[in-house]
Amino acid sequence: KRNDRSRVKIYSHAVVPLLAPCSKYTYDYLKIKLIGGSYELSEVDDIVTALHSILSCLGLRCKDIGKLKEIVMPECIDRPRFKPLAGYSPISNVQEYSDLDIDIRFIDVMMTMNAKEAALNIYKYGKHASIFKDDERQMLSLRDLAITTGRQIVPSFSLFEKYYAKEGLNFADALINLQLESPVSSASEDQRKTLVVHALKYEVLYFSSLQKLHEAVEGCRSPDQSRYITGQEQWDIAAAMMVGSTQRDGGDRDGDLLFQLGAAHCSQFHTCDTSSEEALINEKIEESLYAGSYLIQQRSCDALATYVKNIETYLQVPLIQATLSSAVKNSALPMATGDSSLAAGYIYSRSILPYIDDVDRKAAKTISKNLNFQFEVDPVTDGYIAVFNAFKSAISKMSLDCKDVGYMDPGYSVCESPSSSGYRRYLGSQLTFLFVGGICLFFH
Repeated sequence: KRNDRSRVKIYSHAVVPLLAPCSKYTYDYLKIKLIGGSYELSEVDDIVTALHSILSCLGLRCKDIGKLKEIVMPECIDRPRFKPLAGYSPISNVQEYSDLDIDIRFIDVMMTMNAKEAALNIYKYGKHASIFKDDERQMLSLRDLAITTGRQIVPSFSLFEKYYAKEGLNFADALINLQLESPVSSASEDQRKTLVVHALKYEVLYFSSLQKLHEAVEGCRSPDQSRYITGQEQWDIAAAMMVGSTQRDGGDRDGDLLFQLGAAHCSQFHTCDTSSEEALINEKIEESLYAGSYLIQQRSCDALATYVKNIETYLQVPLIQATLSSAVKNSALPMATGDSSLAAGYIYSRSILPYIDDVDRKAAKTISKNLNFQFEVDPVTDGYIAVFNAFKSAISKMSLDCKDVGYMDPGYSVCESPSSSGYRRYLGSQLTFLFVGGICLFFH
C-alpha cells in the first residue's frame, strides 16, 4: 500500500515459497506480482485479497494478521466452515478432509526438492488435516487412508484385491513407500514423483471417497441416531475427497483431485458443458451428491445406495479419459523414456483395470501391456488405437455410458457403434462445416 517495492520483494521471498502447496494459481500469481515485482498500484488490493485467500492453508486466520489502522485495506474474510466443494455445498464441516490435497501438493514440492524423507513423513503422519478421534484431535494422514481395513465395505474392493494379486501389483501404500524409501531406481525423479502423487490422488483418495459413500449408506440404515448423523457427515467427506480444497465451480482448473481430472480432460474428449465449460461428468457427480444428501435426510437408503453405484461409475470416466490420453501421448515416447507421462498413464490404468478385467480379461491385458511402467520396449507398443479398441470392447459390457467418455479428434471413440457415439457428433460437425463452406462457395 505504501509502494515500498524493495521491502515487498524482501518479505515476499520469505512468504511466497510457503504458498506453493496451497494453490497453484494463487502461488503463480503472487510469485509473478511480488517476487517478480511486476504489479501496478491499481493491483495492490487484488494482491492483498489473494494473500488473504491462502491464510487457512498456513493455519492462520484474519485475526492473526490484524489490519492497518491508517490505511484502507480489502476486508479479510476467513474461510467459511461450510465452504462449497466446487458446485456442491456440504451440510457438514469437512474442511479437514478437503485439505488432504494440500498434503499431496506438499509431498509433490518435497519430492521436487529431492526431500524424500520429508515427503515420507507427511505421507505417514500428516500435516494439514486433523480430526477428532477418541476424544482428542489427531492428525489425519494419507497413509491412514491407504491402509485402512475400512475399504472392505466397498464391494468393488474385492476386484482390486483379486486383480492386484493376480498381476503381482503392489497396493498404493507399498508403491508409495518404495518410491520414497528406495535410494536407487530405473525411473527418473519426475517419474518417481508422479507415481507417488498420482497414486495418492487416484488410488488412495479414490477408494477413500468410495469407502465414505458406502459408510454413509450404512449410517442411513442404522437405527442408532448418532450413527445416522455420522452417515450424513461421511457423505460430505466423500465429496471433499473427490473435490479437494481449491477446486471452484464451473470450468475452473485450479483443483487437484478426481474432480479436476474430469475438468482437465473434458475439452480433449468433447465432454464439456458448452455454457459453463464444466465437465459434464462432474455435473452428474454434483447432481448425485445433492440427491444423496437429500436422500439421507429422508432416510431413503435404498435409493441412496443406487446413487453411490452411479457415482462410482461416473468417477471411472475421468480415469478412462486420462488413460486414453496417456496412451496417445506415450505412443510417441522412446523406449526407456524419463517422461513423467509414462508413470501417469500407469497409475491411471491401475485405477481402472480391475473393473475392466472383471468383464473382459483380454481387453485388460491389452491395456495393461500398453500402459505398463517399464523400460524394456517402446511405450504403447501395440499403438494407442489398440488401447481405444480394448476399452471399447470392455465398456460395452459395463454399466458405464460410453458417451460420457466422449471421443478424441479425429473421432477416436470407445463406443461400439460410431452412430451412437461422440464420433457421430464429430462427423456432424465436419459435414456442417463442409455444407456451410459449400453454400459460401456457391454464393461467392
